[in-house]
Amino acid sequence: VCLAAAHDLEKASKSETPDHDYQLSGREILVVDDEQIVRETLAAVLSSQGVNSVEVQGGAEALEFLEKNHDSTHLVILDLTMPGMDGTDVFRAMKEKGYEVPVLLISGYSREKLESIFQGGVPAGFLQKPFTPEDLKRKIGGILCDS
Repeated sequence: VCLAAAHDLEKASKSETPDHDYQLSGREILVVDDEQIVRETLAAVLSSQGVNSVEVQGGAEALEFLEKNHDSTHLVILDLTMPGMDGTDVFRAMKEKGYEVPVLLISGYSREKLESIFQGGVPAGFLQKPFTPEDLKRKIGGILCDS
């Protein structure tokens, strides 16, 4: 259930306290990050919102999970920089396989840098590290409510 309109998202991102509450409970989100502390922190934040999260440490594991579960996965939180198969490789492979799962990209890179990397298809959202749990909740709510 989405309680926020798309135009509220811009206003909420500029204020300290959101004017609305996103209902994320019952959603399934795949978290892909090579850093264990990042995966654990994201899982804790998601769990506090009633989200069922699945955490994997690399791109190959993410694609293996999505092969079987892309229809039931509501969102992929994807780190850009990982050893082996990085976030751009995973994103492109998802598109090639026809997976219609929205992707929230997380990275220490700036938005401008990402725009040059993702020419053509772009992720549904972007959060620059570091970010707060509220930033994450708002971004996920906006993506899931708009899709």
